[in-house]
Amino acid sequence: MSYVDWPQLARFGFSFFPLRPQSKRPSMAWQEFQGRRPTPEEVARWAQWPQANAGIATGAISGIIVLDTDSDEAEAEVHRRGIPPTPTVKTAKGRHYYFRHPGGKVSNFAGRLPGCDLRGDGGYVVAAGSVHETGVVYEWETSPD
Repeated sequence: MSYVDWPQLARFGFSFFPLRPQSKRPSMAWQEFQGRRPTPEEVARWAQWPQANAGIATGAISGIIVLDTDSDEAEAEVHRRGIPPTPTVKTAKGRHYYFRHPGGKVSNFAGRLPGCDLRGDGGYVVAAGSVHETGVVYEWETSPD
């Protein structure tokens, strides 16, 4: 069972889409959500699928970029360099740090810092409330609220 709050994702202004249960893989073609937000009808339909995880399209469409850490080493490096208070999701292996999209084009990248990826335009992250394949629930530590 997933714990995704689909209406909340819409209230936050994110573009999002369903992922397969306990997976990071989309359950549908998701690229269109890089250019549009889901309709209220889509949100209502997805909310009726309790096993579904959710993906949030990063980049200008959602107004965010996300720093994704996947290890204790990555967390230590991020904190050593300094990170401001920001909405944060605890993941199975690390955290997702949400930042306002700065404008222009922000590319996705992986590995510039050990265990860290950046999700910008054209990327996505797993949303809070989703369930990792290990059973760990992605949870807001600091919500956008």
